[in-house]
Amino acid sequence: DLDMMASLFPEQDADAAASGSGKAAAPQTDFGDSLSPSRRGVKAEELLDIQQQADFFVSLGQHDQAITVLRSYIRQSKSGVEMAETSPMAYLDLLRLYHTLNRRQDYQLLREDFNQAFHVHVPEFDDYRQQSQGLLAYPEVMSRIVVAWPRPAVLPLIEDMIFKRPDSPIESFDLEACRDLLLLYAVAKERIAEEDAPLAF
Repeated sequence: DLDMMASLFPEQDADAAASGSGKAAAPQTDFGDSLSPSRRGVKAEELLDIQQQADFFVSLGQHDQAITVLRSYIRQSKSGVEMAETSPMAYLDLLRLYHTLNRRQDYQLLREDFNQAFHVHVPEFDDYRQQSQGLLAYPEVMSRIVVAWPRPAVLPLIEDMIFKRPDSPIESFDLEACRDLLLLYAVAKERIAEEDAPLAF
């Protein structure tokens, strides 16, 4: 992730990403602010609460409870007239948990669901830990992000790359590239918020 950041942006942006390197592969990402209200997902604070609950149950060895929390969040986010376009982080957390617990059938079902909702190709169970170049393998996508960075326009650009739209021509990304996109989204959102903040006197 840091190699990708360094290749795209100035050193301060890589440092911003590194400051959250404790969980760099899974930033707390909210796609609500730049989406229209009719498609706004659960707010970042609610997602963070869900992830903390799941982490707590995992720390106690109560994996079924952690799975229930994440599955409930995903199910609620998909309710309504159309699928709510929430952060895919809950999906990624649940996929990792299924893989850790060797729950192949559950992994496969969630994999199919994820692949249908996002421009991401989740690998088969046995290939889950296979490494890739991440977003570095998609130079055209990187170029589009660089052009928009760090203006607010980069946020809907990244959203369109992640969420599937009707008749969208965007190719599917591998799992590492998806994580890179989420990291870029989190860094861009933080930087834009800092630039928009009023000056203190």
